[in-house]
Amino acid sequence: MGSYLKIDPVRLGKFNKAEYASLMNDTKLLILETGAEKIGVSQAQLDAFSANVEKLTDIIAESRARIETMQIAEEDRKADGLVVYLMATIRANRSSPLEAMRVAAEVLFLETKPYVGCQRLPQGQKLVMIRALLTDLTTEGMYAHVQTLHLADVVEELGVVAGRLGDLISQRTSQRAAERTEPAKVVRAEMDEQFDDILTIAFVTSVAHPSPEATRFVSLMNAVIAESETAYKQRTVQRTRRKKE
Repeated sequence: MGSYLKIDPVRLGKFNKAEYASLMNDTKLLILETGAEKIGVSQAQLDAFSANVEKLTDIIAESRARIETMQIAEEDRKADGLVVYLMATIRANRSSPLEAMRVAAEVLFLETKPYVGCQRLPQGQKLVMIRALLTDLTTEGMYAHVQTLHLADVVEELGVVAGRLGDLISQRTSQRAAERTEPAKVVRAEMDEQFDDILTIAFVTSVAHPSPEATRFVSLMNAVIAESETAYKQRTVQRTRRKKE
Protein backbone atom coordinates (compact mmCIF):
# COMPACT_ATOMS: atom_id res chain seq x y z
CA MET A 1 0.00 0.00 0.00
CA GLY A 2 1.31 3.44 -0.95
CA SER A 3 1.79 6.22 1.55
CA TYR A 4 -0.29 8.76 -0.38
CA LEU A 5 -4.04 9.21 0.03
CA LYS A 6 -5.56 8.56 -3.38
CA ILE A 7 -8.93 9.60 -4.77
CA ASP A 8 -11.24 6.59 -5.05
CA PRO A 9 -12.06 5.45 -8.59
CA VAL A 10 -15.65 5.93 -9.71
CA ARG A 11 -17.58 4.74 -12.77
CA LEU A 12 -19.64 7.74 -13.78
CA GLY A 13 -21.71 6.04 -16.46
CA LYS A 14 -23.78 4.04 -13.97
CA PHE A 15 -25.32 7.10 -12.30
CA ASN A 16 -28.71 8.42 -13.35
CA LYS A 17 -29.21 12.14 -14.03
CA ALA A 18 -29.98 13.08 -10.45
CA GLU A 19 -27.09 11.09 -8.96
CA TYR A 20 -24.66 12.38 -11.56
CA ALA A 21 -25.75 16.00 -11.14
CA SER A 22 -25.51 15.72 -7.36
CA LEU A 23 -21.95 14.34 -7.58
CA MET A 24 -20.86 17.08 -9.97
CA ASN A 25 -22.48 19.86 -7.95
CA ASP A 26 -20.91 18.58 -4.71
CA THR A 27 -17.54 18.46 -6.47
CA LYS A 28 -17.94 22.06 -7.65
CA LEU A 29 -18.89 23.21 -4.14
CA LEU A 30 -15.91 21.38 -2.65
CA ILE A 31 -13.54 23.06 -5.13
CA LEU A 32 -15.01 26.47 -4.29
CA GLU A 33 -14.74 25.78 -0.57
CA THR A 34 -11.13 24.60 -0.87
CA GLY A 35 -9.98 27.16 -3.42
CA ALA A 36 -9.19 26.01 -6.94
CA GLU A 37 -5.61 27.29 -6.72
CA LYS A 38 -4.98 25.10 -3.66
CA ILE A 39 -5.47 21.95 -5.73
CA GLY A 40 -3.83 23.17 -8.93
CA VAL A 41 -7.06 23.77 -10.85
CA SER A 42 -7.14 26.89 -13.00
CA GLN A 43 -9.99 29.40 -12.86
CA ALA A 44 -10.73 28.65 -16.52
CA GLN A 45 -11.14 24.93 -15.73
CA LEU A 46 -13.40 25.70 -12.78
CA ASP A 47 -15.51 28.11 -14.83
CA ALA A 48 -15.96 25.59 -17.65
CA PHE A 49 -16.88 22.84 -15.19
CA SER A 50 -19.31 25.10 -13.29
CA ALA A 51 -20.99 26.13 -16.55
CA ASN A 52 -21.66 22.48 -17.37
CA VAL A 53 -23.05 21.87 -13.88
CA GLU A 54 -25.56 24.65 -14.56
CA LYS A 55 -26.42 23.22 -17.98
CA LEU A 56 -27.07 19.80 -16.47
CA THR A 57 -29.22 21.33 -13.74
CA ASP A 58 -31.34 23.05 -16.41
CA ILE A 59 -31.69 19.82 -18.40
CA ILE A 60 -32.93 18.00 -15.30
CA ALA A 61 -35.38 20.85 -14.65
CA GLU A 62 -36.73 20.37 -18.17
CA SER A 63 -37.18 16.65 -17.51
CA ARG A 64 -39.15 17.47 -14.38
CA ALA A 65 -41.26 19.92 -16.37
CA ARG A 66 -42.13 17.11 -18.80
CA ILE A 67 -43.16 14.92 -15.86
CA GLU A 68 -45.32 17.75 -14.54
CA THR A 69 -46.93 18.05 -17.99
CA MET A 70 -47.88 14.35 -17.82
CA GLN A 71 -49.34 14.86 -14.35
CA ILE A 72 -51.28 17.89 -15.58
CA ALA A 73 -52.73 15.82 -18.44
CA GLU A 74 -53.86 13.15 -15.96
CA GLU A 75 -55.55 15.66 -13.61
CA ASP A 76 -57.07 17.41 -16.64
CA ARG A 77 -58.57 14.10 -17.77
CA LYS A 78 -60.04 13.49 -14.30
CA ALA A 79 -61.56 16.98 -14.24
CA ASP A 80 -63.14 16.41 -17.66
CA GLY A 81 -64.70 13.15 -16.50
CA LEU A 82 -66.14 14.69 -13.35
CA VAL A 83 -67.61 17.67 -15.22
CA VAL A 84 -69.19 15.40 -17.85
CA TYR A 85 -70.65 13.12 -15.17
CA LEU A 86 -71.97 16.07 -13.18
CA MET A 87 -73.70 17.65 -16.16
CA ALA A 88 -75.08 14.33 -17.43
CA THR A 89 -76.53 13.46 -14.02
CA ILE A 90 -78.24 16.83 -13.72
CA ARG A 91 -79.64 16.51 -17.24
CA ALA A 92 -80.87 12.95 -16.68
CA ASN A 93 -82.67 13.81 -13.45
CA ARG A 94 -84.82 16.42 -15.17
CA SER A 95 -86.92 13.40 -16.10
CA SER A 96 -86.82 11.78 -12.66
CA PRO A 97 -90.14 10.35 -11.39
CA LEU A 98 -89.25 11.79 -7.98
CA GLU A 99 -90.40 15.38 -7.70
CA ALA A 100 -87.65 16.50 -5.34
CA MET A 101 -84.95 15.22 -7.67
CA ARG A 102 -86.70 16.63 -10.72
CA VAL A 103 -86.97 20.08 -9.14
CA ALA A 104 -83.34 19.98 -7.99
CA ALA A 105 -82.21 18.97 -11.47
CA GLU A 106 -84.20 21.77 -13.13
CA VAL A 107 -82.67 24.38 -10.81
CA LEU A 108 -79.14 23.02 -11.27
CA PHE A 109 -79.63 22.73 -15.03
CA LEU A 110 -80.29 26.46 -15.28
CA GLU A 111 -77.44 27.26 -12.87
CA THR A 112 -74.87 25.16 -14.73
CA LYS A 113 -75.99 26.01 -18.27
CA PRO A 114 -73.21 28.64 -18.75
CA TYR A 115 -70.62 25.97 -17.96
CA VAL A 116 -71.80 23.30 -20.40
CA GLY A 117 -68.89 22.21 -22.60
CA CYS A 118 -66.25 23.83 -20.38
CA GLN A 119 -64.29 20.56 -20.41
CA ARG A 120 -63.42 21.25 -24.05
CA LEU A 121 -61.77 24.60 -23.33
CA PRO A 122 -57.98 25.13 -23.10
CA GLN A 123 -56.60 24.23 -19.67
CA GLY A 124 -56.32 27.76 -18.32
CA GLN A 125 -59.84 28.79 -19.36
CA LYS A 126 -61.22 25.44 -18.25
CA LEU A 127 -59.76 25.87 -14.78
CA VAL A 128 -61.32 29.33 -14.44
CA MET A 129 -64.72 27.97 -15.48
CA ILE A 130 -64.52 24.96 -13.14
CA ARG A 131 -63.64 27.19 -10.20
CA ALA A 132 -66.58 29.44 -11.01
CA LEU A 133 -68.86 26.40 -11.34
CA LEU A 134 -67.73 25.11 -7.96
CA THR A 135 -68.37 28.50 -6.38
CA ASP A 136 -71.92 28.53 -7.76
CA LEU A 137 -72.68 24.95 -6.73
CA THR A 138 -71.43 25.35 -3.19
CA THR A 139 -73.58 28.36 -2.31
CA GLU A 140 -76.06 27.50 0.41
CA GLY A 141 -79.13 27.37 -1.83
CA MET A 142 -77.54 25.41 -4.67
CA TYR A 143 -75.66 22.93 -2.50
CA ALA A 144 -78.95 21.61 -1.10
CA HIS A 145 -79.96 20.64 -4.65
CA VAL A 146 -76.52 19.07 -5.21
CA GLN A 147 -77.13 16.91 -2.15
CA THR A 148 -80.60 15.97 -3.35
CA LEU A 149 -79.08 14.55 -6.54
CA HIS A 150 -76.37 12.78 -4.50
CA LEU A 151 -73.67 14.79 -6.24
CA ALA A 152 -71.91 16.18 -3.16
CA ASP A 153 -69.02 13.70 -3.46
CA VAL A 154 -68.62 14.52 -7.15
CA VAL A 155 -68.49 18.27 -6.45
CA GLU A 156 -66.03 17.73 -3.61
CA GLU A 157 -63.77 15.55 -5.78
CA LEU A 158 -63.93 18.09 -8.61
CA GLY A 159 -62.71 20.71 -6.15
CA VAL A 160 -59.79 18.52 -5.10
CA VAL A 161 -58.82 17.74 -8.70
CA ALA A 162 -59.13 21.41 -9.72
CA GLY A 163 -56.86 22.33 -6.81
CA ARG A 164 -54.19 19.84 -7.87
CA LEU A 165 -54.50 20.92 -11.50
CA GLY A 166 -54.07 24.56 -10.56
CA ASP A 167 -51.03 23.83 -8.40
CA LEU A 168 -49.37 21.79 -11.15
CA ILE A 169 -49.98 24.44 -13.79
CA SER A 170 -48.50 27.09 -11.49
CA GLN A 171 -45.45 24.94 -10.79
CA ARG A 172 -44.89 24.30 -14.48
CA THR A 173 -45.13 28.00 -15.25
CA SER A 174 -42.72 29.06 -12.49
CA GLN A 175 -40.21 26.24 -12.93
CA ARG A 176 -40.07 25.92 -16.72
CA ALA A 177 -36.41 26.20 -17.69
CA ALA A 178 -35.13 27.86 -20.85
CA GLU A 179 -34.64 25.33 -23.62
CA ARG A 180 -31.08 24.03 -24.08
CA THR A 181 -29.60 22.81 -27.33
CA GLU A 182 -27.17 20.35 -25.72
CA PRO A 183 -28.71 17.03 -24.70
CA ALA A 184 -27.66 15.54 -21.37
CA LYS A 185 -25.50 12.92 -23.10
CA VAL A 186 -23.30 15.58 -24.72
CA VAL A 187 -22.92 17.57 -21.51
CA ARG A 188 -22.11 14.46 -19.50
CA ALA A 189 -19.44 13.34 -21.95
CA GLU A 190 -17.71 16.71 -21.60
CA MET A 191 -18.09 16.70 -17.84
CA ASP A 192 -16.65 13.19 -17.53
CA GLU A 193 -13.39 14.50 -18.99
CA GLN A 194 -13.45 17.64 -16.86
CA PHE A 195 -14.12 15.64 -13.70
CA ASP A 196 -11.28 13.22 -14.48
CA ASP A 197 -8.88 16.09 -15.23
CA ILE A 198 -9.77 17.96 -12.03
CA LEU A 199 -9.39 14.91 -9.80
CA THR A 200 -6.12 13.91 -11.45
CA ILE A 201 -4.70 17.43 -11.03
CA ALA A 202 -5.89 17.57 -7.41
CA PHE A 203 -4.22 14.25 -6.55
CA VAL A 204 -0.97 15.16 -8.29
CA THR A 205 -0.95 18.52 -6.51
CA SER A 206 -1.51 16.85 -3.14
CA VAL A 207 1.58 14.70 -3.80
CA ALA A 208 3.87 17.20 -5.55
CA HIS A 209 2.89 20.20 -3.43
CA PRO A 210 1.35 18.78 -0.26
CA SER A 211 -0.76 21.13 1.82
CA PRO A 212 -3.53 20.77 4.40
CA GLU A 213 -6.05 22.09 1.84
CA ALA A 214 -5.06 19.61 -0.87
CA THR A 215 -5.06 16.67 1.54
CA ARG A 216 -8.43 17.72 2.91
CA PHE A 217 -9.84 18.00 -0.61
CA VAL A 218 -8.77 14.43 -1.47
CA SER A 219 -10.27 13.12 1.76
CA LEU A 220 -13.57 14.98 1.34
CA MET A 221 -13.75 14.07 -2.35
CA ASN A 222 -13.67 10.42 -1.33
CA ALA A 223 -16.57 11.11 1.03
CA VAL A 224 -18.53 12.75 -1.80
CA ILE A 225 -17.88 9.76 -4.06
CA ALA A 226 -18.92 7.38 -1.26
CA GLU A 227 -22.23 9.24 -0.86
CA SER A 228 -22.88 8.94 -4.60
CA GLU A 229 -22.13 5.22 -4.50
CA THR A 230 -24.55 4.82 -1.59
CA ALA A 231 -27.32 6.66 -3.46
CA TYR A 232 -26.73 4.45 -6.51
CA LYS A 233 -26.85 1.24 -4.45
CA GLN A 234 -30.05 2.30 -2.69
CA ARG A 235 -31.71 3.00 -6.03
CA THR A 236 -30.70 -0.36 -7.50
CA VAL A 237 -31.88 -2.21 -4.39
CA GLN A 238 -35.26 -0.46 -4.54
CA ARG A 239 -35.58 -1.24 -8.25
CA THR A 240 -34.81 -4.92 -7.64
CA ARG A 241 -37.33 -5.02 -4.80
CA ARG A 242 -40.07 -3.50 -6.98
CA LYS A 243 -39.40 -6.04 -9.73
CA LYS A 244 -39.78 -8.91 -7.24
CA GLU A 245 -43.03 -7.47 -5.94
